[in-house]
Order: sequence, then C-alpha cells, then structure tokens
Amino acid sequence: MKGGVYLTAREGIGLGVGVLGVLFLTRLIGPTQYGLYRGAMEIVAFFAGVARWGLDAYLVRREETPSREVYHQAFTLLLLGSVGFTALGFAGLPLLGRWLGDARYLAPLKVLLLSLPFTVLSIPAIARLERDLDYRKVATLETLGQVLYHGVAVILAFMGWGLWAPVAGYVIWQIWSTLGGWILARYRPGLHWSAPLAREMLSFGTGYSSSFWVYNLRSLVNPLVVGHFLGPQQVGFVSLTIRLVEVLGFVRAATFRLSLAALGRLQQDMTRLRRALEEAMGLQALAVGLPLAGFGLVAPQIVPRLFGDEWTPSLRIYPFIATGFLVASVFGMHTSILYVAGRSFRVTLAHAVHVTLFAGVALLLVPRMGLRGYGLAEIAAIGSCAVLHDSVARLFPVSYRRALPWFVAFTPPLFCSLAGWPWALLLVLPSGVALMDSLARSQVLEAWSLIRRRVT
Repeated sequence: MKGGVYLTAREGIGLGVGVLGVLFLTRLIGPTQYGLYRGAMEIVAFFAGVARWGLDAYLVRREETPSREVYHQAFTLLLLGSVGFTALGFAGLPLLGRWLGDARYLAPLKVLLLSLPFTVLSIPAIARLERDLDYRKVATLETLGQVLYHGVAVILAFMGWGLWAPVAGYVIWQIWSTLGGWILARYRPGLHWSAPLAREMLSFGTGYSSSFWVYNLRSLVNPLVVGHFLGPQQVGFVSLTIRLVEVLGFVRAATFRLSLAALGRLQQDMTRLRRALEEAMGLQALAVGLPLAGFGLVAPQIVPRLFGDEWTPSLRIYPFIATGFLVASVFGMHTSILYVAGRSFRVTLAHAVHVTLFAGVALLLVPRMGLRGYGLAEIAAIGSCAVLHDSVARLFPVSYRRALPWFVAFTPPLFCSLAGWPWALLLVLPSGVALMDSLARSQVLEAWSLIRRRVT
C-alpha cells in the first residue's frame, strides 16, 4: 500500500507534467517538427524495448535474491544488446532514408540511437529498488525524469530549437534515468560473464518478452507507413492523437499491471477467475470509455484552442484510435488471464494477427485515403480480439454482458468530431439507453462505492 501511494503519486504528477509538456511543445514547434521527432523516437523506442530482453522482469521476479554477479551479468547483456541494436540502427540508416524519402528524419534518429544504451542500462539499478519495495526512490527517479524531459524540451523549443528541443530533452532524460538510478540504488555497474547464467536470463527474457516485441511492431506503422506515404506532418497528427488517447486512458496501463498480480491469486479457481475477468472487463470499459467519450464530445472546440488550428486534422483520426484503444483495454484482461494461465504463446499469436491486420490494412489504405486509412486500419486490427476470446474460451466460457452496455454508450460519442453539430448530439443518445440497463447502473454504483471508500 505504501509503495502504491508513491507510484500513484508518480502517475498523477507524470500525467500532469506530460499533458502540459505536450501542450506547450506542440504549439511551439508545430506538426511537422513534432512529426520528425516522434517518427525517429518511435523507431528508437522499439529497438530499446527489444534490447531490454525481459531482463527487468527476470531480476524482479527471480526467486532467490540476485547476487552482485547476477546484476553484473544482466548489465553486461544489456550493454552488449544496446550497443548491438545501436549499430544495427546505424547500418540501416541508408535503407531507412530511402524508404522514408525525407532526409530530415535521419539527423535526430542518429542522436536518439546514440542514447539507446542509456535507456536500458538503468535496469539493474531500478530492479534492485523494486525488489527492495523502495518505490519512493523509483517514483522520485521517474518523476524527475519526466520533469527534466518536458522542462528542457519546452524551454529549448521556446528558444527556437525546433525538433532538437524534444530530442535534447529525451537524451537528458535517458542519461538521468541511468545515472540517477545507479546513485539512488547505490549500484556500481560492472561486467561479468557466466554462460549458464546468460542462457538462463535470455531464455526467460525470450519467453516473457516475445509477445511484447510482436505487439510493439505496431508502433512502427506510424513512422514507416504514414511517414513514407504522407510525410512528417501527418506523423505528427497521428502521434499527438495517440498521446491524447493514452493520457485519457491512463487507467489501462495501471489495471494491466495490477491484474497480473490479482488474477495470479485465483489461477487455481476457474469459477472465481471467470467472475473476476467479467467484472474487470465491465469496470475497464467504464473507466476507459468515459473520459474518451467525454473528450470526443468537446474535442472540436478544445483541440484548436489548446493546440492551435494547425492541429485540427488530428480530429479526423481520434475516433478510430480511441475505439481501438477502448477495445484493446477491455481485451487486455484476456491477455492477463492467458499470462497467468501460462498461455503466453496464445497472446503472441493474437498480437501477431493484430500487427498483420493493422500494418496490412494501413499499407493498403493510407496511400489511397490518407489519415482516414490509418484510422480504418485501427478498426481492422480489432479482429485480433477473436483470437484472445477463443484462447480464453478454451479455459472457461466468457460473457461480455458487463462490458457491452459501455461499448454501446461510449463508442458513438467518439465520432462526434466527424458528425458535426448538431448531429453529434444524436450520438449521445445511446449513452442514455445504456444507463437504463440495471447491470450498468449497478456497476456505476459499485465503482463509486469503491472510490468513496478509498477516499474516506
């Protein structure tokens, strides 16, 4: 509970800093410069995700307390992996430059690639803090990192640095995460090599992380597909919209982390596990759908005033990205069940189907329909949820009775920015119909009761 308070405070502060940072940054540098930065950053972030190789989870979940040699072995593997992916990135720059057709991506990409080792070398130190349940230091490290990133980026953008403002902020953030982590955890990095231990770490990391690697391939669709066919300005529109949706649906990430621990306690009782899944789906749809739908109602008025008129094209894809995010939030509970049940291969299969549908439809429609094609690709990727449903249905039957009213209530308002006033008001009517459902009302009362109990 004490650690949860620190992490909750960190999420709240990070959310506020992130919103203000993105707001000022996008107004100062505009869609094209922001798109050039985000396009390069998303490519590097994918490499960094693979370079982690699940070693953070290995160190935290290891039953025995890791010795100094274990931490050093993880550090050695992370150093080799990050340097290797950095070299791979530089080797692929000529090919990437020809594909994107815009040399302006390459300079920030080179700088961000050089920062890749700092992105992962903090893992042994942070894992040590988490094993000690010292979430106060973890929260301090992450919060100061967010403040540094956005603070430096906004100040430099105000000084006219353009896309180099967020690039500099990002690099300073990664350096702080590593050096600050070493200091707070009192970890002195060192090199160590044990072939059996390295095999054990890599074997665990491959099994644990493969599904995440596959899913994270979707993050490359924006820079590689939208960037290739539509240019960096459109990449900026997509990136901002994704960022807004993630901020509004921040509950998704928190509940996924909690669900793994909570559902793990029920894995031997299928009846309780089924009930927990169905209740969680309903509450997830309510908690994520409500802010997304609320923003959808006011987005046509809010976006131009907050970000500027030049960002209004992002309204064309908000409904599609938000719909995909809402569905993925609910079916994220299925992935938690499958991880707990030891069916990670089925999660990897579902993610592979998701990425194939998303990337395939984007390649087909983006050249013909522009941003609307990207949005339709998000909708097409929802088809991968059928794989998740089938996988969980093999364990026990699943009912969507608790989640369905919230899909009916919140999905239509997401499209208000496309309907225009006053026709958009008609899209709110399903919300009233959904609230007439007795089960939906009971979920609202249940959620309110839980919140009020925690507050008081």
